[in-house]
Amino acid sequence: MHKNEAAPGRNIVNPLVAAVLLGTVAVGGKALYRRLQPEKQHDKGDNFYDCIANLDPLIRQEIGEDIDYFMIGGGAAEPLKDPRTEIIDRDIIPPEDLFKPQFRKDTGAMCDVDIIVKTRDPIVIKRIKRALSPNKKILAEGTEEQKMAELSKPGARLKLGITGMVSGEDYYKSPEGLKDKTTKGFMKDWTSHRLEFEDGHHTFTISDVIVDLPDEYFEPHYLVLKNGEKIPVLHPLIQVLCYASRASHGIRKRDVSKVTEIMANIGEKYGAHLIWGKNNETVSLVFDQPATNPGVIAAQKFADDKNALRWSNTKDRLGISQAAMLAGKQAVHRFVDIHFVELGQGGPLYDKVLSKFSDEDQEEDD
Repeated sequence: MHKNEAAPGRNIVNPLVAAVLLGTVAVGGKALYRRLQPEKQHDKGDNFYDCIANLDPLIRQEIGEDIDYFMIGGGAAEPLKDPRTEIIDRDIIPPEDLFKPQFRKDTGAMCDVDIIVKTRDPIVIKRIKRALSPNKKILAEGTEEQKMAELSKPGARLKLGITGMVSGEDYYKSPEGLKDKTTKGFMKDWTSHRLEFEDGHHTFTISDVIVDLPDEYFEPHYLVLKNGEKIPVLHPLIQVLCYASRASHGIRKRDVSKVTEIMANIGEKYGAHLIWGKNNETVSLVFDQPATNPGVIAAQKFADDKNALRWSNTKDRLGISQAAMLAGKQAVHRFVDIHFVELGQGGPLYDKVLSKFSDEDQEEDD
């Protein structure tokens, strides 16, 4: 063998070893940087709930009363973490001094107001975004009164994350081209999606887990603001189960404390408690008596089925090769979730790059 000829396998092994070493150095360096970096103090800004004080009228003037929408995410969940919050029938009444910062305390990034609209019409989504966003022309040329009105819109003070239902027919349509296939396959296994089909029925899906959603899933509860305005939100237990169902690799690290705090407050009311899996990677909701709300039952089934996306449960169902590919994707998801929080919502990489592909902030064509 000549000196300049590589030994068999070297061209495969060396890049793999280099990639592992590079990843290890990157994670170690990042951890050291964070440990040595002094904690930044960011301006909290205004109260999130003051920023959305005119949210409902602005949305309703675009969609009327015939289309349902819901605020999801942290804006809906924060009141459930406060033990002073009352839940009376379907009204969620937080204390008047409840404060959620307008800006994230860890990065200083603007917080999201996440809205899901029960429609698959992209024109409706565009109209809502325009209604909530300040008009640049008015900001430049309008009177002071007009400018103040535009600056009071939620989109002037918060990052808008507005999405509709995902078309079930399009979701299952086979993409063409290697790039589209790779991207779509990766995203299908990354986050969960609510699908709507032409016949009107809905499903919740991630990877190969599919659960039908009954109408009761979309029966709103209402977050009552200080001014008396009511913002539609999902059932409190469905909110918890959504946190448990967002990603295929398990509950996201940053959601563990949220879920724990929420259930500490509302668990007794609904006769439910949490069962955590190994290393808090999965969480299940267990009821003292069988659940009776069909929407909660469907959400619970989806969370439990999603938790079963593990090698021991998937290799017989999917075959070894497909199960191995899914396990590899989940390992990547978990690694990113734990070590690279910038890729999460509110992080700079998410805001600048990943939000363009996220189901939480879809940009639709006309």
